Amino acid sequence: MKRSPACPWAWRVAIALLVLMLTSAASAQSNDQPAANPCASFEVGGASTPVDLGVDLSVFLKDADKQKAEQLVECAGSLSSITLFLNGYPMKGISARFGPAENQFIFHLAHTDNADTKNAWAALLGGIKDSDPVMPGEANTGGSTPYGRVVSVSVGFNDRPLKSTAWTRLHPIRRLSAWLFLIGLLFAIAMLIYMARRSGLIRDIGPDPVDDAGNRLYRNRRGKLVTRIVGDDGKATFRDQDGNLVLPGEVKPVMKTYSLARTQLAFWVVVTLATFFFIWLVTTDRQGLPTFVLGILGISAATSVGSTLIDASRRTGSESDRDALQAQLTQLQTELAAATTAGDAAKQAAINRQIKETEDAIKRIDDFKPGPTRGFWKDILSDDTGVTIHRFQIVAWTIVLGIIFTLTVINTLIMPNYDGTLLALMGISSGAYISLKPTEKQGG
Repeated sequence: MKRSPACPWAWRVAIALLVLMLTSAASAQSNDQPAANPCASFEVGGASTPVDLGVDLSVFLKDADKQKAEQLVECAGSLSSITLFLNGYPMKGISARFGPAENQFIFHLAHTDNADTKNAWAALLGGIKDSDPVMPGEANTGGSTPYGRVVSVSVGFNDRPLKSTAWTRLHPIRRLSAWLFLIGLLFAIAMLIYMARRSGLIRDIGPDPVDDAGNRLYRNRRGKLVTRIVGDDGKATFRDQDGNLVLPGEVKPVMKTYSLARTQLAFWVVVTLATFFFIWLVTTDRQGLPTFVLGILGISAATSVGSTLIDASRRTGSESDRDALQAQLTQLQTELAAATTAGDAAKQAAINRQIKETEDAIKRIDDFKPGPTRGFWKDILSDDTGVTIHRFQIVAWTIVLGIIFTLTVINTLIMPNYDGTLLALMGISSGAYISLKPTEKQGG
């Protein structure tokens, strides 16, 4: 039996239809797949380096002929959506603008009110770590230094940076500025110490220390007390306790005791002024003072004013009381003389007791007068009985908070605004000192 001649053609048509169906299915499947995203092809090609805080940073897209800044803005939706990324941190508070080149964005590096940007600057400028990166080609010279922080640079939108990055060396502070600030700070501290030692800047109020005869007290080079004696000719000489003559060039006046309250106020004024100027020098940001700084200065000022008012009130009252007691003592001595003449032994004994009580009262008033300094730390930590807990605790908390405050500023370049508990702690500490102050004999 012979095959039909139409069969080969039928097979050929069937195979052609099958191939056509498979091709259509493959084409339909390929049409269902999304097209490649043109925005994903952008890459960062470079960044200006080095760059200082407070100036412009330029970021360039890779391949200027194919990738233009305007095209990336079209993908982002607007120029305001373009975000700078430093070490992966989004600097949302720093706006972008177009540069002279078609593939260039420009960002002005500065602190802003944006919370994310503030936190990013705190992390970027915090402190130099061993894990900090190095600039390409600088493997032998090191990476970050106190004068230059190596950071990665990228741009992006929708909170996502481009896949590629560039590198720059960020200079938070110039070396010359850093040295000038350090020299100026040391000079200011030295001048403050000199004035504190030579004047009454942070000392108790009241008259200078005198001896029992009312003469001004002095010390020689060995620290021994020297008395200034004015002769009949009006010339002054100095003699030590053994009566030996001391040359005027070898003596210096005895200063009053240091005041704890005034020292605390001076301490916080210096700390806040120095850190405020340091932040401005590094960031060019004249930020407002946070609540904590205003609170700590207010508490220190209130402590100083309260201490001064207490001392002034006690000293004024003491002087008037002393005059009355001195008049009473003179009257008692007159009565004692009359009783002695009359031979009244009982009356003499009673008057002697009154004289003794009056003299003790006068001595207590005299003891409150500013005494000679015993040294800075002894003056602020102790009274006439020795080191006291209410003085020690205010000194300890002031030093601890001062160190924490200064280190926080250095690490974050932002004045810290601690919660109200620390202010309450300082308020309680100062309140305890002021409350117990009237029980002390000395001022400050």
